[in-house]
Amino acid sequence: MSAVAERAEPRAAEARVRVDVSSLLELSGPEARTILLIFIGAQGVLAFALPDAAAVPWRTAVAFAGVVVAAFWVTRSAPDPYPREWAWGVVGLSVAVTVLQSFQLSPTDRPLFAAWHVGAVTVIFMVLSLRARAREAWIGFALVVVVTLVWSLVSEAGILDGVELVVRHAGSLAVASLIAIGLRSLAASMTRIAMRLVDREEAEATQAERMRERAEQLDRLDRLAGGLLTKVAAGEPLTDDERQECLLVEAALRDQVRGRGLATPEIAAVARSARRRGVVVTLLDDSDGETDTTATLSLLAAELLSLDTGSVTARLLPAGRLAVASVAIERDGVEDVYAVMRDGTVN
Repeated sequence: MSAVAERAEPRAAEARVRVDVSSLLELSGPEARTILLIFIGAQGVLAFALPDAAAVPWRTAVAFAGVVVAAFWVTRSAPDPYPREWAWGVVGLSVAVTVLQSFQLSPTDRPLFAAWHVGAVTVIFMVLSLRARAREAWIGFALVVVVTLVWSLVSEAGILDGVELVVRHAGSLAVASLIAIGLRSLAASMTRIAMRLVDREEAEATQAERMRERAEQLDRLDRLAGGLLTKVAAGEPLTDDERQECLLVEAALRDQVRGRGLATPEIAAVARSARRRGVVVTLLDDSDGETDTTATLSLLAAELLSLDTGSVTARLLPAGRLAVASVAIERDGVEDVYAVMRDGTVN
């Protein structure tokens, strides 16, 4: 496995278990959607349903539509931090709503709820802050403050009226920003705990895989040489056939170590038969374990079945080569070398 892949694996594992504020609050869940609809309904009542709420109906309608779009946009499903481009889009839309709605307010006899838009965009900025975009949220709120103070001066409502409209909402955004800091710390702790659980599960899975591999190796050794090892351990003399069998077993075990990717059960069987006939068989695996060996195994099996003497050396090549394997055949003093390409062709 490459160093890049090894570094990428922990990042991928963390991405699977990572907890952020959005997932913690389930901002894309059904409960959050219900709250979103209640919020939109409340803003609709403030904007239209109360007497004299909409001084200029079409401007109020456009401003309300902007709030609806921004509210849905800021609660879209996305991992934290909320995408920066989306955050600036939400900020721009909220400021546009403020401009549109503020300059239709009458400086006298205006009901308190006529400035509903300030509270609405503040709530949107609060969600933005929770989604790790506090800087963008505060910049947006600062622009809303500027627009509101400009309106208060231009309309002769007085600077104190403008300050009154925004000051209480600044406190709400500050609280949301502090809550966001605490929630992010909680989410980070939960992510660390989840990663420790993942690491433990992976370690247990690795240990189980090692135990399974060990059991398979012992079972393979028992099948290949159990009887011979028992006889050797008992101190009994071996016949010539048994000594030959020991050499075949040793070669098969060597194939499993040096030529693992080539030592399939089918190749092991034909290699054993070829060795009995006197063919020298060498299997080598220098690949990364990801090589497609179909064409190589087919060529190797055919050559092993056809030879009665000589030698066969098959090697899976390291990653990055043009060919995936080479097979050298020596028969009657003549050596032929075949290259198996990545598309399965043999040269």
